[in-house]
Amino acid sequence: MATLEVLNGPEVGQKTELTQDVFFIGRDPNNHLALSDRTVSRKHAVINQIEGKFVLSDLESLKGVLVNGEKTGEATLEHGDEIAIGAVRLRFRGESKKTAMPFLKK
Repeated sequence: MATLEVLNGPEVGQKTELTQDVFFIGRDPNNHLALSDRTVSRKHAVINQIEGKFVLSDLESLKGVLVNGEKTGEATLEHGDEIAIGAVRLRFRGESKKTAMPFLKK
């Protein structure tokens, strides 16, 4: 199971499992992960589970989204990635499911 851990800010230490196929992050309390920091937009980002992969997308937020220090509009997350949502840093734990490649005999 994939999780997000809050690394700083008011919700530091909080861990949330990504149990929905569509997982919203933002300041609005109705988000799956609600972050109270004022640098976070009400609907800041979304993580979609697509064919076993976790794809993070910026929802045209004011401060943007960074993955491992790089600003991005969309990124496929890998275990250990650090995400910045406004001034709040999150750690993604879990891996996108890899599609198994068949072993070919020669």
